[in-house]
Amino acid sequence: MNQVLFLSINDRQSIKVFEKAIKTASNQKSDVNKTKHDYDVMVVYEGGFPILKPRS
Repeated sequence: MNQVLFLSINDRQSIKVFEKAIKTASNQKSDVNKTKHDYDVMVVYEGGFPILKPRS
């Protein structure tokens, strides 16, 4: 895990956007020149654990 914090998101709307992206992410085929990523994503939940809601 990178030790340097680049961005912290705290507003509800941005959190919802990232939450949707994380929950719906999937691998896709691509012809793009592949490079190795150089980033980490850390999710910190209030109280330490995610609140699971039933899917509708």
